[in-house]
Amino acid sequence: MKAHLTFQLFCLLAAVFLLQACPESGSGPDDNIENRVLVVDSLSVLENANQTLKLQLFATVPNPCHEFSRTDVVNTANEVTVNIYSEIDPAIYCIQILGQLEHTVTINLPNSGDYRFRFPGRTGTLDTTLTIN
Repeated sequence: MKAHLTFQLFCLLAAVFLLQACPESGSGPDDNIENRVLVVDSLSVLENANQTLKLQLFATVPNPCHEFSRTDVVNTANEVTVNIYSEIDPAIYCIQILGQLEHTVTINLPNSGDYRFRFPGRTGTLDTTLTIN
C-alpha cells in the first residue's frame, strides 16, 4: 500500500512539473523577437535585364546576432522604396560590436526606364536613381 501511494504521489508531482514546463498559448519563442528597419549602407547591382533588377544590399547592424527578417518593396510610378528588416531575440547575450548584414532582393518592374530607389532606415536614407533595362 505504501509503495502504491508513493508511486501515485510521484506521478502527481511529475504531472504538475510537466504542466508547469509547457509554455502557455501565445508565449512561444518568437513573441519576444524584436524587428528593426535597417539603414542600407551600400548596394551592388547583380542583374539588370528584362525589367528585373537583382540587388545585393549591405547594412550595418548593432551586433552580429541580428538576422535577416524580411524585405518590403513598394513600387509607385517610377519610385521604388525598399525596407530591409532584421530580427533579434533580446533575451540572448551578444557581443556589442557592429556587424554587417547582406541580403539579395529581386525587384520586378513594369517598364524599362529611370527609377528612383529609396532605402529608408532609422537614421538615414540611401537614395539613388537606376536605369532599368
